[in-house]
Amino acid sequence: MRGRLNYYIAILFQSVQLSYSNLKLDKFRTVLSLSGVSVGLFIVVVVLSLLNSMELTLYDEISKHQGDDFYIQKMPLFSSQEQIEEFKWWEYIRREEVTFEEFEYLRDRIKMASSFSFVAQTGNKISKRELSTLSRDAEFNTQPEVNANIVGVDGDWESSIIFELKEGRRLTTSEISRGANVAIIGHSLAERLFGEISPLGRELSVRNSKVVIIGVALRQGESLASMVPIDNSLIMPLHSFQRDFSLKSSANYISVGGMREGEGNISNDALKELLRRELRAFRALQREENDNFSINELSSILIQLDIVMELFGRMWWIIAAISLLIGGFGVANIMFVTVKERRSEIGLLRAVGAKESDIMVQFLVETLILTLFGAVAGVIMAFLLIKILSAAANNLTLSLSTIGIVSILATILALLSGIIPAIIASKESPIEAIRRG
Repeated sequence: MRGRLNYYIAILFQSVQLSYSNLKLDKFRTVLSLSGVSVGLFIVVVVLSLLNSMELTLYDEISKHQGDDFYIQKMPLFSSQEQIEEFKWWEYIRREEVTFEEFEYLRDRIKMASSFSFVAQTGNKISKRELSTLSRDAEFNTQPEVNANIVGVDGDWESSIIFELKEGRRLTTSEISRGANVAIIGHSLAERLFGEISPLGRELSVRNSKVVIIGVALRQGESLASMVPIDNSLIMPLHSFQRDFSLKSSANYISVGGMREGEGNISNDALKELLRRELRAFRALQREENDNFSINELSSILIQLDIVMELFGRMWWIIAAISLLIGGFGVANIMFVTVKERRSEIGLLRAVGAKESDIMVQFLVETLILTLFGAVAGVIMAFLLIKILSAAANNLTLSLSTIGIVSILATILALLSGIIPAIIASKESPIEAIRRG
């Protein structure tokens, strides 16, 4: 048994040496074969790394929020593919927005929740004032007026709108209660309006009001987990928001934190049902009437994310299959030509005692070496591109799992591409091969 194992190891080692020598002899053909495999696996690695990066970034964003928060709003979030397919937008669009009075009612009635906040959003133009105070250089590449997402907040708003400050400070409880004309702006707004100049203390016109900038948020990027696009938002107290905008025409939601510590064994499901009953009572809905509001949970966002990632995963497999198919055809074509050109060599090997299995192993090993060289080249190119893109994209790295997947795919590709040429080579008659070679 041991002698037979040593025999196969010797055959494999000899096949590797012969394969490497043959690949070196025809460098042009080798490079041509490598290019197809390299490009195909390069695409596979880059797309898979981008998908992993997007998934990690989205889950990181979601993890910043409380997992047991509830969002009471007009439109539902979906918790399954079936709900998406059965979505009746024409029914939901007729619903009324949640109101500040409902927020106050729920906050006063339900003491067991850890937080309550009210958020209203609408789109509008904002413009900077005191243009003469900016230098000519500071105003270069800035805009006097931009479109922004105007956000009015009240209550424990920082529990539902999570961000870090680049400079300045947050809204105080006093400023929120009296509706002070102050605001925090997102990173993109600050760049478009003021360029590299600090916006702190400067004034903006928001419809008919003047607000003073007290804080600038760090760049957040887009996120499915956030109800507010921070980068393009201006956040102000709700009462100052209401001076210029009607809550009936804005998009509103009430954020309710999970159970307060020390409230016993009451579950979040019980809290959700309590919120539902209290809001139905406030809206005077009859028992036979359906809810005309939605109580959404963060778990619905996670389910939506899983649906989206599953769709992207299927797209990745399609891209991978097409890329590998193109690379595989290239390798198989080169190996067919190689078998034809090396008939005399095959005949001589068979004449001196080489078995069919020896010839098959040699050509399969040659295909495997060729494909693995292509895989290494593709991974190196992908690594260089990922290194460049990682400066702009969070969590974009080349993981060991990705390299492992590529190695497995390269091996499968080599076996599928080389098996038929290897069989043809092993079935060559020694006499015919020498004569026709």
